[in-house]
Amino acid sequence: MRQLIFIRCPGGWLLDKFGSRKIVTLAFVGMAIVNILQGFITFYSGLWVLISFCILRGVIGFLETPGVPAFIRVITTWCPLKEKGFAGSLAGAAQYMAVFAFVPFFAWFVSEYSFQQLFFVIGVLELLVAWLFYRSTPAPAHHPKVNQAEIDYIREGGGLPDMDLKKKEGKAQKTVSWRELKAFVTNRQTIGIFISQYCFNCLAFFFLSWFPMYLMSERGIDIKATGVLVAIPAFGAFIGGLSSGALSDYLMRRTSSLTISRKTPIYIGMLCSFSMFFCNYVDSITLVVALMTLAYFGKGCSTLGWVILTDVAPKEIIGTAGGIFNAFGNVSTIVTPIVIGYIVSYTGSFTWALIFVSAHALLALFSYLVIVGPIKRIEASPQQEIHQPLTQQPVKE
Repeated sequence: MRQLIFIRCPGGWLLDKFGSRKIVTLAFVGMAIVNILQGFITFYSGLWVLISFCILRGVIGFLETPGVPAFIRVITTWCPLKEKGFAGSLAGAAQYMAVFAFVPFFAWFVSEYSFQQLFFVIGVLELLVAWLFYRSTPAPAHHPKVNQAEIDYIREGGGLPDMDLKKKEGKAQKTVSWRELKAFVTNRQTIGIFISQYCFNCLAFFFLSWFPMYLMSERGIDIKATGVLVAIPAFGAFIGGLSSGALSDYLMRRTSSLTISRKTPIYIGMLCSFSMFFCNYVDSITLVVALMTLAYFGKGCSTLGWVILTDVAPKEIIGTAGGIFNAFGNVSTIVTPIVIGYIVSYTGSFTWALIFVSAHALLALFSYLVIVGPIKRIEASPQQEIHQPLTQQPVKE
C-alpha cells in the first residue's frame, strides 16, 4: 500500500522533499524535451510509431504530476488565509480559460502546418514557462521585492512563507512516517474531501468527454454549432471559479471562519451543478445550454476544494497530500467516461447519464455537509492527535 501511494502521487512527494521551485522547473523542462521528441516520432514507421508515442505520452503524464500540488503549495507559501481563496480559485479556473486561449490556436496551427511542428512550438513554450516560473517563485524571504513586513503579514494571516525556505537552506526536514500519513488519509476531514473531489471530477469529465456527444446525438446539433455551444459552459466554469474564490475571501474577512468561508461556495456550486438534471425535461436548446452553463458554473466553484486541502493538510506533507488528493480524484476520470458510455449504449439516451452525473453533485454536497465537519489543519506530529472530535468548533483566522 505504501508503495502504491507514492507511485500514484510521486509529484507531491518530490515537492515535499525538494520544494516547489526546483521540481516544477525540472518538470517543465522535462515536458519540453519530451514534446520536442514527439515531433520526431514520424521518423519511425509502423508499430514503432504507436509504441514510441505511448511511451512518450506516459512520460508526459508522470511529469505533469507535480502541477496541481505545486500550485497549492505556492499559494500556501504566498497567501494569508483571507486572500488564499481567490488566489487558489483563480489558478484552478485558469484551466477553463486555456480552452479559449490555446485550442483555437492549436487547431489553426495544425491546419496550416503540421502536428509535428506543433510539438516543437509547445516544447519551446514550456521552456519559456520553466524560466518564468523559476524567476518568479523564490521563497518570500528570498524575493527581491518582498520585505519583512510582508512576510510577517503572510505568516500572521495563516500562510506558510517558510515552507520551501527550509529546504533551500538545507535545514533538517522532518520525515513523516507511514503511520502518520495513514492517519491523515483516514481522517474524517480527508475522507470527506476526497469523496467530494471524486464527485467534482465526475462533473468535469462529463463536460470534457460526453457533453459534445450529448449535444450532437441527443439534441441533433451539428458539429460546428456544437463547438461554439461547448465553449459557453466552459466560460461559465471560469466565472464560477473566480466567484467562489472572491466569495470565500469575503466571508473569511467578515466571519473569520474557515468552515463558513470555504464551505459556502461549495454548497452553492453543487446546488447549481444539480441543474443539469432538469435538462431531461426541457426541449429548448437555449434552456439546455443555460442549464448546462449553470451546472458547469457550479463545477467551477469546486476549484475551491484545492484551497480547502491546503487548509487541512499537515504543513509537513502538503505536497504529498496534494498528490494523493489528485490521484483519488483522477479515479473518477477513468470511471466516469466508461460508466456513461455503458449507460448510453444500454439505454439509447443520455437521460440516466445526466441523472448519474447530477447525483454526484448531491453526493459532494452531502460529503461537505455531513462528513467533512469543521475545517481545521490536521497536525502530522506523533505528539498531537490527528483524528478530530466530532464536536470540534470552526477554526478562526
